[in-house]
Amino acid sequence: MKKNLRLIISTFIVGILFGSLMSTVFAATATSNSKSIGPVNGYSYTNYAQISTDSGYIGARTSISKVGTGNVPTGYMGSLARAYKDGAVCTETSMLYNDEPLNGIGSSIVGHSGCGSGVYHSQGKTEVYNGNGYSTYYTNLTPNLNF
Repeated sequence: MKKNLRLIISTFIVGILFGSLMSTVFAATATSNSKSIGPVNGYSYTNYAQISTDSGYIGARTSISKVGTGNVPTGYMGSLARAYKDGAVCTETSMLYNDEPLNGIGSSIVGHSGCGSGVYHSQGKTEVYNGNGYSTYYTNLTPNLNF
């Protein structure tokens, strides 16, 4: 009985600790307004960016998705996440294209140690296939976050 009680209490404490750690992965997140794109080569899209900060880490995300139901063909959408510190690029991902028919795609910077204290924001870059190459569309800027 005592062993079971200890196991239950231990599991409970570990659960509380794990839950509290997971809830503080990113303390602050700011999201840009969505931007409408197209139609381009028969498809309309929306894109947006996010910036996140927590003690010691920053994150950024850029997403693009087709408007409405259904998927676009392979290679029709690209997404690049970028984080800026005080107006200059701090870090970015490479362009990520959908490698199968999808409705949306996103690229993320996760757990980056940042480029020092300052004001951070994100503005992502997306690309859509236009029938003869790619057209580039930047997301709207996110609100600023202090880091």
